[in-house]
Amino acid sequence: MPDQDVRFVPFPELPGGKGRTWVSGVSSAFYITSGADNLDAAAKFLDYAFSPEIVARWTQDAQYVVPIQFDASGVQTTDLFRQILDTLQTAATQGTTFGSNVDVLAPPQFNEAMSNGFQAILAGDKTPEELAAELDAAWKEGMAGQQGQATPAP
Repeated sequence: MPDQDVRFVPFPELPGGKGRTWVSGVSSAFYITSGADNLDAAAKFLDYAFSPEIVARWTQDAQYVVPIQFDASGVQTTDLFRQILDTLQTAATQGTTFGSNVDVLAPPQFNEAMSNGFQAILAGDKTPEELAAELDAAWKEGMAGQQGQATPAP
């Protein structure tokens, strides 16, 4: 979309809200279970996977957001990914508020409507108002019978 100005921005504040919130879930964390057979080998692997040289490759070559603080100044990337990296790397010092990772809390119908709907808006095939109505209907359908509890999407 070379003719579009696409940016990473926080959600707007809703009436009665508590400020603007940034989307979360833009990275993955790695864990070592306490029951692992070889804790030291797992720790060494993670040390390697998130060493400065490999983090540079994760971010620059794969445009993957890593779940650690690092010096992103040398990463050569697109303007949009640079904005994402800079926002995430300064979040702790800037007081940035991240929201919940919606897709793991929402029913599958909502996730499908959200994914397809955002693409349709970007393509000009749907208005934000149309998508909002579809998301509301998908949420209600997905939550029916769940006693108010969302289930992780497949």
